[in-house]
Amino acid sequence: MPNTLVIPLQMILILIIAGVLAPIYRVFNTTTGTNNDTIDDPIHLTDQHLHKMLIPLGRMRATNQGQYFVWGYSAKKCAGSIALLNLQRNAEAAHILSILVPKAQHQGYIFNAKIYPKFPQFAYALARVKHKFSALIGRYMPPITALAFAEFGQCQLAPLIANNTE
Repeated sequence: MPNTLVIPLQMILILIIAGVLAPIYRVFNTTTGTNNDTIDDPIHLTDQHLHKMLIPLGRMRATNQGQYFVWGYSAKKCAGSIALLNLQRNAEAAHILSILVPKAQHQGYIFNAKIYPKFPQFAYALARVKHKFSALIGRYMPPITALAFAEFGQCQLAPLIANNTE
């Protein structure tokens, strides 16, 4: 009797489901804005107060692949600058900023208009749960923003940014 390849029915069903769901997921991710290659300015310099105080220096990709960008800003009225990294899920990407900007005078995290020396994991996770629940019941909430920062100079740019973000 010749050897024949027999594929169980369950395996065929799993392959069909995966073949249908994968493209749908990819389209959904692209159209809902979760593709972070198009991330806008993390501090929204359209805010008039920040626009008067900061000069955008641009952004650079922080990794070879992935969604992490480091944004740079310079102060208009004093000798100082700040680098910001938008954190999507947790503080796992913050080490990238410390590697790219190792000699910063001040480093930390900005979340909910406050500055933290360590990432506020519990508060961030709670905010994400609230955000997801609000979306589930159809209530709009602004996006959750958590930033890692590395600052140079004595301009105190991190508190300025913290006081002018959601």
